[in-house]
Amino acid sequence: MDGFFHADPHPGNIFLTDDGRVALLDLGMTGRVNSNMQENLLRLLLAISEGNGDEVVKIVLRISEPRMTSTRRSSPEKRRNLFPNSGTRP
Repeated sequence: MDGFFHADPHPGNIFLTDDGRVALLDLGMTGRVNSNMQENLLRLLLAISEGNGDEVVKIVLRISEPRMTSTRRSSPEKRRNLFPNSGTRP
């Protein structure tokens, strides 16, 4: 699995071809999740299917925690280059 997903999977966007393959149309809304998120989503679905509410809460909290972005971890100089007008007053 590479983490690619179709973000608008309604019946008008998914077809079965004559040779039995699935065809996805309208790829205007797609995304990608990394392997860690894939694992967490799988564990979440399993916990839901098993009725394990405590595990569901634990997983939801884990995947919803904000992550430090590279901008936050970068040096002030790099941030100024990304946002050259930040911190200046008109």
